[in-house]
Amino acid sequence: MSKELKDAKDLFSRRVYVIGYGEVMDKMMLLDNPTRRAIVYLLATEGALTLKEIADRLGLAPSTVFDHLKRLKSSGIISEAEDQPKRFKVEIYYKLSIPFFFVSELEELRRRLEPIIEEHSEHLKKVFEKFKNSLENTDLRCIKRKSTSLDLATAALISNLDGLVLRELNLAPPSLVYIIINDKEQTGETRS
Repeated sequence: MSKELKDAKDLFSRRVYVIGYGEVMDKMMLLDNPTRRAIVYLLATEGALTLKEIADRLGLAPSTVFDHLKRLKSSGIISEAEDQPKRFKVEIYYKLSIPFFFVSELEELRRRLEPIIEEHSEHLKKVFEKFKNSLENTDLRCIKRKSTSLDLATAALISNLDGLVLRELNLAPPSLVYIIINDKEQTGETRS
């Protein structure tokens, strides 16, 4: 593998951030591998690709890429893109099957959601204070540790409980993995 392609693989893999909740340890651990994160990056930024196209872009042997694709496919992170026009009958295109967001688009998402957040911010502040007050006099070691402030512990609990609430309302799956793709570095921009 040439140094340029190795650098590309390393660069691509560093631009993928994996986030999840629920029973997702297998998927999270699977995406600890830099080659698999680089594959995820390519599929997110370029769309459906064949094994050969991925191998060429990463400078890896097709057999190596095939092993990674097989693992990603068996975990449900990628799937075959059935709607992709094929040049050859045996050609298989792969696409991402998990949600992903681009850093460059997060600002637009935040802008669109801001009115809803503002509408509910007072309610969220009250919820935060109720949580904090209910945790103040607990015997839980995780709260009593001096290294963890009550505010930080409360914020962490609330950020995890939103998934529980959504699942209780049948609005979210019991587990979910999604990725954030840092596509801003390409143009020299930094994450805000």
